[in-house]
Amino acid sequence: MGHCFGSKGEFKPTDPNIKIPDEVYQKLQDAYRNPELMSEALSKDKMIDLVEKTIKEDNDLAKKLENLRKKDYSHPDKKMRKNISYVRFFIDIIQDNFIKAVTDFKLDFKKFTKHIFHSEEHAKQFLKSIPTAYVFHILNDARNMNFSRPIEPNDLWDLGTLAIAVPYCDIVVTEREWANILNQNKIGELYGTKIIHKIEDLPNYL
Repeated sequence: MGHCFGSKGEFKPTDPNIKIPDEVYQKLQDAYRNPELMSEALSKDKMIDLVEKTIKEDNDLAKKLENLRKKDYSHPDKKMRKNISYVRFFIDIIQDNFIKAVTDFKLDFKKFTKHIFHSEEHAKQFLKSIPTAYVFHILNDARNMNFSRPIEPNDLWDLGTLAIAVPYCDIVVTEREWANILNQNKIGELYGTKIIHKIEDLPNYL
């Protein structure tokens, strides 16, 4: 809705290597500036359809994650489950970006990898040096280890938001469950963030 306040729309392709043709870009700009077209796009019926679609996608994702959890956290030994969780996180989330960074900066891949992964402690310290990834992993892992609690559709939104806020904000107010997990793992101490779950406590830290 930024067009209502005179802002300029900017459109970018999902693939950064592809350039939007000038003619197509201009049509997008024209549509963005068209009040009637934007009003139609934001109409009640269309927004309801979008919300319903998003809710369905979130519910489907929660079911998928629940099934994956049963598989990935099935090892009978608790310590082994946590180690598997760390490895899985590195493979699924960190690996591709890690390889790209090492390649882009022309680092010695074998030497750099050996330095980071030569021990469990070094690997965990490396993950801690990527704040958003580490916070997400801590929350995700704790949630997944708690089988008495079903995975909720809005969990991913909570985890994604907290992963950004916790390492970079002075104070974060969140649900009791997430606050307890973060404080038990001393995440607030690690990143210098006060993490609370009662909004009425907020004035005490301002």
